Parts: sequence; structure tokens; C-alpha cells
Amino acid sequence: MIIAERSSPIWSVAMRRLLLAAAMLGTVSAAHGADMPDLPILRGSFTDGLSNSSHNWDGFYVGGQYGFATTDIDFSHAPKSMTDFMLRDSILQAPVGGWSLLPKNHVQSTGFGAYVGKNWQVYDAVMGVEANYSYMDNISSTASDAMSRILPGETAPTGHTYTYNTTLGGGASLKLKDYATFRGRVGWDGGDFMPYGFAGLAIGRAEVSRFAIVSWQKYDDFDEPVVSGG
Repeated sequence: MIIAERSSPIWSVAMRRLLLAAAMLGTVSAAHGADMPDLPILRGSFTDGLSNSSHNWDGFYVGGQYGFATTDIDFSHAPKSMTDFMLRDSILQAPVGGWSLLPKNHVQSTGFGAYVGKNWQVYDAVMGVEANYSYMDNISSTASDAMSRILPGETAPTGHTYTYNTTLGGGASLKLKDYATFRGRVGWDGGDFMPYGFAGLAIGRAEVSRFAIVSWQKYDDFDEPVVSGG
């Protein structure tokens, strides 16, 4: 019936006639069933064959792939861990560590790879493992910048104000070479569809570099007291 509904009207009529002929043939067979010998062929094996829609998913498989990748690489706080170490236990550590020095870059690339896997089927349950390798053509980006700010200093004696003219410079680069994924799957053969779930891990190779430079000058603004005489 599903095929008839999806087909053209002419094919639908032909299918109805075929189904009608099959129904008449089944009626005749049932009418003569009592007079025929008890053979195994008459015990419904033909009907079971028509209703069984499971598939055989067992075995190995291999393949290749080609794709396109796009991503955003956020360098904004790339020097933070380095500046935190250089300015540790100082009044400048917290404010300088919060600066968004570098931008977020958008990169695109093509890639290709291959995969191999194996499935095991136990009745309608399907289990499988798969390994996938992808080589990225050019997912890479670099950024560098510098910025200066005047920051308030520690508590000063009366009449004094401490400030720091602080400059932070830094840069970072990232290049993703390739990556591999390993997955395990468990599914259920539902005939024309197979729902499944999977879990896995990914391992990649990347070249990463960073640098940071911090410099500051401390200023002491002193206001001399006004002495009035009489």
C-alpha cells in the first residue's frame, strides 16, 4: 500500500489489481488446504518471508571523505596565563589579566580523509566500531597587538597618588594539522531505518605558539599641602 500511494495513479491501479489477484489466490488455496497433504511449505513460511524486513549489517566497511570546515579561533585571552605568572602577587595581575588583547579570527579550510569500521549483528541489535582520520588543508590563524592603560596603584600615604602606566603586548598562532576520531555505536535494525547512539573521542595535532610582554611605569603624584600664614 505504501508503494501504491507514492506511485502514479496508473501504477496504483495496477497494484490494486495485483493485490486483488493475490487475495483471490489465497482464498482458493485456503479452500483446498484440507484436501492436500500436510507439507511444510504450507505452514506460512512464504508469509513470514514477506513480513521480515531486517537487514544484514554485519561485516567490515571502508570509505573516503572530502569536506569543508569553518571555525572561529578566539585569541582574546591567549596571553593571560603568561601575564598572570609574570605579574603574580602584584597589584597589576588582576586588571592586566582581564584585558582582551587579541581578536577572534574566522578561518575556513577544506579537508579529506578515510574511515574504516566493523559491525556485529545479534538478531536485530547492531554494534559497531569506527576509526576516522581527517587531514585539514589550512586551518591556521595568527594575531598580535599591544595596548596601554593607566591603572590605579596601591594605597599611598596622605597627599600621594600612585598610578601605573602599563603596556601589554602579545601574540598567538594556531595551526590544526589533522585529527582522528574513534567511535562505538549501538543500534537497532528497524527495517528501512536504524536508530543508533554512539560515544567516542577525538585526538588532533596542532601547532600553538604564544608570547606576552608587559612593561609599566609607576608614578607618584604628590600634592604639597597648602600652608596658610597669619
